[in-house]
Amino acid sequence: MLPLITFVAFRDGAANIGNNKHSKQQQNNLLFLENLKIINGTELILECPPASILVRQHMAPDFEHPQLVRKLNWFFEGVLVASFQQQELGADIEQQLWTNNERLLLKRPFFELRIFPVLPKDNGEWICILETDPLFAEELPLQKAGAKLLVL
Repeated sequence: MLPLITFVAFRDGAANIGNNKHSKQQQNNLLFLENLKIINGTELILECPPASILVRQHMAPDFEHPQLVRKLNWFFEGVLVASFQQQELGADIEQQLWTNNERLLLKRPFFELRIFPVLPKDNGEWICILETDPLFAEELPLQKAGAKLLVL
């Protein structure tokens, strides 16, 4: 069974993540979960809640053509490591999906980031940033989420 780490990103309040008790720090409208402990060599799937919420609430059942998602970027320590981008070209929609490392995979429809195997060099801050259709900007004011990982 794969470990699934869910980024928690709320404007107010705190959240309970399963049975884990992590320290929480409010910073720039992001709730960072510090010291998420991951075992070296395992598989990890990081979820981006802003993208998951958008897909589940506004795009079902059309998961294959998420027209409301303009861009979703994953950053590790401030460096872009994975990206989904799309734009309309007349009647066609062009989509680009890439990662900068063969250990990373951007999974659709919820834009989760798979890391396999997790290595000690993955210690640090992971952030996802979602850019949507401007019509949904007010419904989804929080479009960033982040966490800090500690690989054991």
